[in-house]
Amino acid sequence: MKLVADANILFSLARPDSVASELVSRYRIKLYSPKYVLSELSNHMDEITKKTGQPYNQIIERLKGFIEYSEPEEYETLLVQAGRFLKDEADTPYLALAIKLQVPIWSNDRHLKEQEKIPVFSTKELVELLTSV
Repeated sequence: MKLVADANILFSLARPDSVASELVSRYRIKLYSPKYVLSELSNHMDEITKKTGQPYNQIIERLKGFIEYSEPEEYETLLVQAGRFLKDEADTPYLALAIKLQVPIWSNDRHLKEQEKIPVFSTKELVELLTSV
């Protein structure tokens, strides 16, 4: 399964013992995310290292094992289109990338679910979907 993951999912994935980490490893989920999400993660570096007990660089390296980061040039032509479907401008790169790749989004953000262009799965919904197969 391929999905675009938003920042909150990446925060969850920073913890190896999280439900999100278990889903990715057990079901071999391939994730994509806009590269700018790395700056969002670095803004919360102290919080992430405190919660995980791991060095930040180690966490980022681990995430690289199952997340492909996309440069803005790869989806920038779709940003305006994506923005028409969203109330929260911060979510636009995730939707634009998902439109480009034609894959669902993994997010626990209710605002993303309000658009109907691309399916959005919460972690709970992914657990239900993957364990029902």
